[in-house]
Amino acid sequence: MALCCLLAFWTGGNHPQMDRLFRDSGLYREKWDEVHYADGSTYGEKTLERAIQQTSEFYDPDTQPREDHETTMEQSVGTQPTQNTAYLAEKNQVLTERVETLEATLAEKQAYIEELEATVDRLEQRVEAAAPRDQDEDRDTKSASVWERTRSWLK
Repeated sequence: MALCCLLAFWTGGNHPQMDRLFRDSGLYREKWDEVHYADGSTYGEKTLERAIQQTSEFYDPDTQPREDHETTMEQSVGTQPTQNTAYLAEKNQVLTERVETLEATLAEKQAYIEELEATVDRLEQRVEAAAPRDQDEDRDTKSASVWERTRSWLK
């Protein structure tokens, strides 16, 4: 997290650049790319997001060094929305692709459910069609003597 906060400062909150630099560092682990959140975000994405949120000032090589701390803060806060906009645009694209994938999967599963429901309906119709015959045979069997039932089994 400390490295990510430093990267946020030096890159101006540029999410893709921060991610690339972190991957090149000795701190990168496979865990960085694992999905850890319900929205499909990876551990690395959330870490960079938190680092950007916690960073109150960003390096801007175009600004003149000033002694007035409040002026520097105003400048850094003023540049933050544009840096976050690029990150949010990229995040929006990733989420859009994820939604499209999930919608396609949902459509496939819905088609499979409809197929299964049709199969269930056909099987229920077969059971209903067979049920009256079974009831008639049961009535005949109950009224028949033991000898008649035995003879019907041997046929």
